[in-house]
Amino acid sequence: MNAKLGIPVSEGKINLGEAVPLPAPFLIWMEPSRFCNIKCKFCPNPKMDNSTKSFMPDKIFERILSDIKGLAATPKVVRFCGVGESLMHPKIVDMIKAVHDNKAAENILMYTNGTLLKPELNRKIVDAGLTKIYISVNALNDDDYFDITGVRINFENYVNNIRDLYENRKQLKIYVKINHLAVPTKEQQQLFYDTFGDISDNINIEGISHIFPEFYSFGERRGMVRYHNDESKKYQICATCFKTLNINCDGTVSPCTVDWAHKVIVGDIKEESLNDIWNGEKLRQLHKRFCLGTIGKDEACYDCEDYFVSDHENIDAYAEEILRRL
Repeated sequence: MNAKLGIPVSEGKINLGEAVPLPAPFLIWMEPSRFCNIKCKFCPNPKMDNSTKSFMPDKIFERILSDIKGLAATPKVVRFCGVGESLMHPKIVDMIKAVHDNKAAENILMYTNGTLLKPELNRKIVDAGLTKIYISVNALNDDDYFDITGVRINFENYVNNIRDLYENRKQLKIYVKINHLAVPTKEQQQLFYDTFGDISDNINIEGISHIFPEFYSFGERRGMVRYHNDESKKYQICATCFKTLNINCDGTVSPCTVDWAHKVIVGDIKEESLNDIWNGEKLRQLHKRFCLGTIGKDEACYDCEDYFVSDHENIDAYAEEILRRL
């Protein structure tokens, strides 16, 4: 197997607890699409009202690019992701290229289920400047894929399209992942590695994290783990919201993409600049509530497990110090 086992790890990471509040977000997440072409059992998207779904309009995307130039520092990553499928956006290639050409981030990353990858599109996203792609595999054959996603695919073609992307990837790094419930036996796990281990740069079997409690319907969790094998201790503070801004397709801004219902809105790019939102009172108050341990039950963060099973940065020990700095 050529691929490295495990999630890709960023180099040159700083001690976040000592650095916050950051002058600008390290990561800008943007949601190109609230539409999705599959209906996963564990995702809120199939249950969402279709009237709430849309593609990110040109004006909002252009405003994001403009506002990034006004930040105190260039983001390390612009990430195309959300509760929809990014590759469904009819201008996604243009969006990737615009981020690249405007030097809006050091890296451009995309999450996708991979079902829309085809040789022609593969060439376009690589040439546009995409540097990382995370492909979520949901099953290892046609029937199981249908059972989990409600959509039938030709799994052999699916694998071949990912192989084509790998063979023509140039600067692009490919991370292929599957959740552990889709491969419960050692034989299935080995089949996953055998199928994708030579057509990816990184590969991993991830544990299910309880990030959508309202829609959790896909078996039992494997403790409190996602990217590693040890049990994860629950953190008080979500490090993600101290380094990230998530821009929804309608221009509202959330602390992260897990807040699919937009319960915690810290700004609106149609009314405020990204710099003002990042340094604004709504986000600062959220930071303070995390440090004080007073996140409300009506906030999306209250039941979320993603920040301590996915994000390895535990900054709880810095809570009092951070409060003094805010």
